[in-house]
Amino acid sequence: MIFMDRKEIASWKPESNSLCHASAGAWRYLRAACFDTDGRLVSLEPYETYYPT
Repeated sequence: MIFMDRKEIASWKPESNSLCHASAGAWRYLRAACFDTDGRLVSLEPYETYYPT
């Protein structure tokens, strides 16, 4: 479970790599990590780009 600014909250299920719950305002804080072929972090993109809601 992650607590964010302004009392927003989200919970993640690592076993299935899925978001279980996010409060209404939490979406603006969620990001998907993008890695290159060597496993290095390239960027953080808006969650909705990779995981449609």
